[in-house]
Amino acid sequence: PLGPFGPVIPVSPLGPCGPMIPVLPLGPCVPLYPLNPCTPWSPLLPVSPLGPFGPMIPVLPLGPCGPVSPFKQDKTRLVKFL
Repeated sequence: PLGPFGPVIPVSPLGPCGPMIPVLPLGPCVPLYPLNPCTPWSPLLPVSPLGPFGPMIPVLPLGPCGPVSPFKQDKTRLVKFL
């Protein structure tokens, strides 16, 4: 379905720790990092334009102070793709 920023991936039903997204791959070149199945996410994840490795999905999990990005918490996840 389309959202205000383009195609979106609806969040799946609630899991043990809140909403979960069981399937993330969008194509053969998407650099997806491993996800903890208990990571909470916002209702919609806009699909961004192509990045250096293919389609990218902005990270929108909610933290205690608002949206946060796991990439900022663990830069090693980005290094392995570089």
